[in-house]
Amino acid sequence: MADFTAGQDTKQKIYDTARRLFYQRGYLKTTLAAISQESGINSAMVSYYFDSKANLALAVFAEYMQDTKNLVGELLPSVSERSDLMFQTAVEVRVHVKNMQSFYQLGRFLHELNQTSFYLKRESITTEFFERLSSAYDLNISYDKVCGITVTNYAIMASLIAARYEGVLDLTNADLARIIVTQYAHALGFSDAEIKDLIDSSYDAFRKMSIHVGDNFTLISG
Repeated sequence: MADFTAGQDTKQKIYDTARRLFYQRGYLKTTLAAISQESGINSAMVSYYFDSKANLALAVFAEYMQDTKNLVGELLPSVSERSDLMFQTAVEVRVHVKNMQSFYQLGRFLHELNQTSFYLKRESITTEFFERLSSAYDLNISYDKVCGITVTNYAIMASLIAARYEGVLDLTNADLARIIVTQYAHALGFSDAEIKDLIDSSYDAFRKMSIHVGDNFTLISG
């Protein structure tokens, strides 16, 4: 039991150090050697627990996205009577797009991570999001199609975000969020009328809440 606890403490220390360095330096300028040095844990143990820098970055990204989902879920009842899954997702997209534009460290980290095209690697595909949507709305979409939708939609979102980050695409936060939400909803078979209502209602809820990014990608409400 003591060995297990010590191992979990070591893993957490590596993760916390990586998250701090990704926040301070970005993905590209953070190395496994730096994570090892800053954490005081040898590089062999860093590789043992996470295998690669990309895996550490994906863990940080996943935590940030889950924190966004959790915080939006907590705040929604106070700003809207609507609570269905696609509506909450649309609000989360708006929060995410705004935070990437407003907080340099987050935008840089995600832009550099996107450059690795991690979402095209089979082992990195997380289909749970679209599987939950398919189940919630009785869409009866096959697993293979869910995988295709997941990769396609993330690739589109990543490309749009990268183009705006690099100054190639001039889009407001509202425009970018609308495009992403529309793409998600169309891929899942929502009608144009449903999508318009989704976009309008999610904007109304989004503008009534305040979620911003603190140190090391922590999310703060208010």
